[in-house]
Amino acid sequence: MALIEALPLPQGVTRGTVELNTSEVPYGITVYYHLEDDTARIGEEQFLRNSLLLFALIDNADEVKHIGHWNNRLLSSTPFRFTYTRADAEGIAGGDVRQFAEHQESLAELIDLIQMLGAGNTKSTCAAEKKESLDNQTALF
Repeated sequence: MALIEALPLPQGVTRGTVELNTSEVPYGITVYYHLEDDTARIGEEQFLRNSLLLFALIDNADEVKHIGHWNNRLLSSTPFRFTYTRADAEGIAGGDVRQFAEHQESLAELIDLIQMLGAGNTKSTCAAEKKESLDNQTALF
């Protein structure tokens, strides 16, 4: 859990609970978040970066989910949700991301690659757009 706690978050987001899903395949991690400001604009770039690092450092993780809820309970019925698979990470990195965890130099290489992600800075601005974003992501993956 210390690894997950050490990962950066977008401004205005706090980490909540973490679930390890190890009872059946796909093995995964689900991290829950809270938005400090219900009007915050949250993009997925940092969640994607964090997921790539988790896939590199945790051998048996097949899926990483990030689920965020707004502080306003009326808005919490439509959380933001970003889900990534190991196959997604390998597609971005061009191969098995676990190889980057073998040496400090290769991990630095992965971090450099991760820093380049999100250059487009696509961000959703409201609950409806977040749902549309989720629908689009599901169609892509």
